[in-house]
Amino acid sequence: MREIRTSGLMSGDGKRGGAPASVLAPILDSTQWRAASLHFPKYASFVNGPALEVITSVFSMGPLIFPSDNTGETTKAKARRVRPFVIPLVVLAVLGVFAGGPILGTLYYLSGLENYTHQAHFDSNAWRNRTLDGDPMWPTRLRMVDDLMKRHLLDGRSREQVESLLGPGRPSQQFAGDLIYCLGPERSFFRIDSECLVIHFDASARVKDYRLVTD
Repeated sequence: MREIRTSGLMSGDGKRGGAPASVLAPILDSTQWRAASLHFPKYASFVNGPALEVITSVFSMGPLIFPSDNTGETTKAKARRVRPFVIPLVVLAVLGVFAGGPILGTLYYLSGLENYTHQAHFDSNAWRNRTLDGDPMWPTRLRMVDDLMKRHLLDGRSREQVESLLGPGRPSQQFAGDLIYCLGPERSFFRIDSECLVIHFDASARVKDYRLVTD
């Protein structure tokens, strides 16, 4: 079980559609590297320097990564042949990172908003009889559990009082004497697991703490 919450107790000539090479993006054809170097000095400086060293090091790792093509081409020559592609690949990687963040943030926001709009005040009779079970993704107990915990309605109660309030619970297979109430699908991006309320009792059979877990 995973705990969620606790109670707290380009190529060719370099032109495209007749446009001069000077107004185009970096040319990827290695035969035009000198022209690209003139138009993009910072790009050329990076690829001639640290990027070339990294590429050379990778090629130097041997035939396990880059099998020999029997052309006799040196490691340095191979590195220079592929270096124009370094910046585009780095840009794509960076764009992937920056695009992934907003997407995950949006999913997180939408899941939280959905949870908020389905919240309901705790009512013992509705909890026990599951009177709000119209939507299988948002059953009664899943909608009410946050209000139950926020109001600390379980604090200090005996086992009998808890079962009178919530109805019979399922005995825990991990801890003897504890009770488990299954609430519904886990509230997350991917609602695969089930979310449960676990209530722990002390030696005198009174609520010690409680927490939300996924099962």
